[in-house]
Amino acid sequence: MSDKKFTVLVVDDMHANRLILEDLLSNKGIVVTSVANGEEAIKSATLQTPDLILLDILMPVMDGFETCKQLKTDEKTKDIPVIFLTGLDQNEHIIKGFGLGAVDYITKPFRTTELYARVMTHLDLKHSRDIIEQQNQSLVREMQYRKKAEKDLKDSDVKYSSLITGLSDAVFKITYPAGEYEYISPAADKVFGFSKNNFYKNPGFIKRIIHPDYLEYYLTNLETQWGVSPTLKYKIIDPEGNERWIIQANKGTFDKDGNLIFIEGIYRNITTEQELEKQKNHLEKTNKKITSSIRYAHFIQKAVLPSEEFIKQFIPENFILFIPRDIVSGDFYWIKQVKNHVAVAAADCTGHGVPGAFMSMLGIALLNEIVRLDESPKANEILNELRKRIKTSLHQESQHDSASDGMDISLCIIDLENKEVQYAGANSPIFIVSDNNQERCPKLDHIKPDRMPIGIYVKEIPFTNHIIKLMTNDVIYLFSDGFQDQFGGKDLKKFKVSRFKTLLEEIYPKSMSEQRKILFETFETWRAGTRQLDDVLIIGVRILDNYGTIDFFEK
Repeated sequence: MSDKKFTVLVVDDMHANRLILEDLLSNKGIVVTSVANGEEAIKSATLQTPDLILLDILMPVMDGFETCKQLKTDEKTKDIPVIFLTGLDQNEHIIKGFGLGAVDYITKPFRTTELYARVMTHLDLKHSRDIIEQQNQSLVREMQYRKKAEKDLKDSDVKYSSLITGLSDAVFKITYPAGEYEYISPAADKVFGFSKNNFYKNPGFIKRIIHPDYLEYYLTNLETQWGVSPTLKYKIIDPEGNERWIIQANKGTFDKDGNLIFIEGIYRNITTEQELEKQKNHLEKTNKKITSSIRYAHFIQKAVLPSEEFIKQFIPENFILFIPRDIVSGDFYWIKQVKNHVAVAAADCTGHGVPGAFMSMLGIALLNEIVRLDESPKANEILNELRKRIKTSLHQESQHDSASDGMDISLCIIDLENKEVQYAGANSPIFIVSDNNQERCPKLDHIKPDRMPIGIYVKEIPFTNHIIKLMTNDVIYLFSDGFQDQFGGKDLKKFKVSRFKTLLEEIYPKSMSEQRKILFETFETWRAGTRQLDDVLIIGVRILDNYGTIDFFEK
């Protein structure tokens, strides 16, 4: 990554989105300017050219497509790379964006790692193009300067030699096709590792030291049908046997018949730049492999979670809202038929991403072992045993010597026929919403958990087993803390438990699929493009009057 201070222009009519992008990019050392519409974007980019423009598509008056079109028709702004910000994922919008000259697109809501990777990739590409352009311009200027200097100082060898000696690049003039050096500056020693005498004494010496893999390229491309190649890039072998990258800028001199008779120009050692580019490419490949492995882990994790079809055969009226923060998740849900009951759990493991996913896989495996062994389970006994096995698996012997890894979990064992639920919780409550009261309006009961995790703890006591009678149409909600802890809204504050409770009471009468949709849309609207802080998991289970003629617990 370059040490250059990059500048990015953010264009979005949503103030919250601009603040988020300013915060994310500024924290990475990027100078950010933000505007609210296309007209301001064109004016800002014209006055002070940024390295990259992040451009929202859906804006009033002048949308992102029109803004990009105008930017690309202006000589001052046409070369600025544009990345579209969009909640649209239709192919025609993506194709239209690329057709207008965009280099990439980023979908909303933003995923921080992806956003930063895409932004830095295009900033680095822009910076590399600028460096190459500057090098080319520098080479041309230096060639022009050397030509003028030679003309002005041709009668003064001392002045000419003094001027050339101070350069880090080696200036040369050779006859063609003999390859005899009429001049090469002392910088040849720094550029090649060979003294200038090697070039004077050995006509065509450059061909002897060029790497064998590049010799044919050099001989083929030095002279072209249009004259001499302006630049050549190749490897040489220095006196120690090491490889060096050389860029050679050329200017030809021709006789009256159009035959090339002299080549003059400069040699420059660009080994450091090439090594940096090689390292960058290696890091990009490594990152791609790691990401691919994590995505495969996502499929494995998804495979061990219960499918929608599996769940519906036990609980026809349910929903699960599961939004991992990263590719893999530290939250998990678990559902299992236990004799004539259904066990349901929602868990939040220590950590996010890969570490949390490992813990979730361990939790699912241990729950399956525990419940399979116990024919008449109690919710609290399952958690007691789960804590014991987690501590054993993680070698947690004392709080001082052990990592505080573990999980928070709410576990319910529901007797659907008798409408009764056992509940035990480790730092994770459940809510039960019912309208079976005198007011006939939804009322939420908050069933509190034991204040200790599944894992080692300073004061461990047995978990409490709560037994709650249920009524037809009651809804049990199990959840992790990712939804209510998410920052957002116009003041960028937490959603909070109180607002979460009110929302559940409001959506309780609706179907389970509608509830899930409302919860998802509420979360995305509240987040409004800000970084998701935690995994989100919410499970809803509605108690029915009967479950039809099908025996869901047929043995």
